[in-house]
Amino acid sequence: MGGCSNASTKSYTVCELCEEESHNSNQCPWVYSSCKFTSCEGIRLLSTAQTGPNMGKKYLKCQFSTCPSFQWLDEAKGEAKGFGGSSSNPDSTRTGCFACGLNDHWVNECPWKESPCPRPNCAGTRTVRTSTTDTSAGRKFLTCPICNKFHWLSNWIEKVESNKSTEKSKRNDGTLSLQLQAALEAFCKEFMKKNAM
Repeated sequence: MGGCSNASTKSYTVCELCEEESHNSNQCPWVYSSCKFTSCEGIRLLSTAQTGPNMGKKYLKCQFSTCPSFQWLDEAKGEAKGFGGSSSNPDSTRTGCFACGLNDHWVNECPWKESPCPRPNCAGTRTVRTSTTDTSAGRKFLTCPICNKFHWLSNWIEKVESNKSTEKSKRNDGTLSLQLQAALEAFCKEFMKKNAM
């Protein structure tokens, strides 16, 4: 008769879009995800079958009509959890990060998830979110819950890559300078020996 329930409370309700309990619908990683088909830079859209025996079943399909990428959402979820699965996508085994969308790491190793806020004197950590506004739907961004600092993720990635290229260029210039200096010193020593004879 009444009494307390021992069921633990969850911080998320079930996502209305993909029916997972790990996030809310406004953070659903399946709504817009990177196309997994080789050399395609499209976005996979989450849709629901409207006809046939699979009516009501959710699937992921590339935005480009010429791309053959197709995968049932259940299969994609299985892959994300480490299970197998088959689909009409020949490159379905290539998965990436569901937080930032890059293909060189998994979500648990994402360098952008919980990255430190760059604003001076802010101790916050940024979260990766997905825009749901009409003008930028599906675009990823970083936001700090403490100071509300906002960056588009793609811009921040470009900035970091640019800094890496600059540092690499400086290192290469320094190495070349040392090599030239060593070669010049060796030439001078050889020249002095010959003139001393």
